[in-house]
Amino acid sequence: MTGTPDLMASANNLFDPLAVGAIDDPSIPATGIVRARILNGRPVSATARLAF
Repeated sequence: MTGTPDLMASANNLFDPLAVGAIDDPSIPATGIVRARILNGRPVSATARLAF
């Protein structure tokens, strides 16, 4: 009996170098500067599985 290979790949946000995840302030303060959480712009993952 031979195994069946499975290959899965996933990629998000391929065309932008950065992604803004969240902004900490509910409104823009008088200074005009807000804090934001920056995420990696291009997360890519791959998985290979062999079932037998």
